[in-house]
This record gives sequence, C-alpha cells and structure tokens, in this order.
Amino acid sequence: NKQFDSLLRAKQASTASNLSLLEETLKLADVEKIPILIVLDELDSFVASSASAIDQASKDAPTGGARQVLLYLLLDRVATQGSSINFIGMTTNLSTVNHLEKRVRSRAEGTSKLIYVRPSYSSYEEFGKVVLSAFDQVGEDVEWRKKVGNVFGALDDDDEQRLSTDLTNIRAVFQRNVFLGMDTRWFRNVLQCCLRDYNMYLREKLAEP
Repeated sequence: NKQFDSLLRAKQASTASNLSLLEETLKLADVEKIPILIVLDELDSFVASSASAIDQASKDAPTGGARQVLLYLLLDRVATQGSSINFIGMTTNLSTVNHLEKRVRSRAEGTSKLIYVRPSYSSYEEFGKVVLSAFDQVGEDVEWRKKVGNVFGALDDDDEQRLSTDLTNIRAVFQRNVFLGMDTRWFRNVLQCCLRDYNMYLREKLAEP
C-alpha cells in the first residue's frame, strides 16, 4: 500500500545516508591511522532470512538488502590496503557464509580467516547427555535407549568391537558434526526422526499375527 511504500522509501533513504556517513567515518579513521575493531555477535541471526519485512522488501532494490550492504561496506574497508579496521563475525553455524550475497562472499574471500572454537562441552559424552535430555519424557523403551546410549556414551575397546557397523558409522558421523559445531537442534531432529520410525516399526511388529 502507499503507506508502506512511503515508509520503505524513507527507510532506504535513511539507510543510504547512514551508510554514507559510516563510510566517511571509516575513511577518516584510516587516514588518521585509528585502529577500529568491529565485533558482530550472532552473525547468522544478522543475515538470517527472518529479517524485518522492510529489510526483506529492500532486497529487491539494486543495492540489495541493507544488512548485506553494510557487511559489504565493512569488508570492503577491511580489504583496503593499509586499513587499520578489523571485523569479527561470530556464529555457531559454519554454513552462515552460504547466506551471504555473492558479492559479499567474494569480498570476504582472501581477506577473512575462519577460526573455529570447539564447543564448551568437555567431551562428546557430555554433549550427548545434553541432546538426550530432550527425550527424558519419552517412553522407557530399554532397547532404544541402549542403542542411543551406544551412539553417545563413553565406550571402551570391547564396546566398540561389539557395535554393529551401522552404529559405528552413526557414532562417527555424530562425533564429526559435534566437532564441526553443529547445533544440538540438529541432533535432536535426527533422533526425533529415528524415534518416530522406530515406533512405526514396533507397531508393525505388534500388528503381525
């Protein structure tokens, strides 16, 4: 409607003005050799598709979304030779870069360093307890609990030899994704699917004559 269009144009004009002011400030800081460190927490949330409706609408504009334009401006200043500006974006999702516009990713290439910090969990087994806590209210199926425990629990050499090839492979995949920083929600979604299929399997077995 007209009111929304008017608001959108005002926001775009305001955004352009603010970006221009920021760019001039950063240029001045470079000339004066003033070191600047910009830290953006939750980078994944910043570039997420759940941006405001106005920001979403502005993505149709030639300049792209305001957030992406801001990132491009910052990375452009960082990439400038002799720049004293540093930018740090923190995220819990290693795929966040895939949500950046092509030109932003291109600007980041060669000027960015990926530093991975391991999860705060002291061990893979401790992480497993956090994931499984979501299923505390699920039925007390001993067999299912035992198999899931084999995937997450601490194992000695004899235990590893007794595991089936499938469970060994699942455990290896889960461990790899833990150390790659995957969110606990990913593991819980996988287990929910497994539990659903397992329940369907049990129902089919019980229905057999």
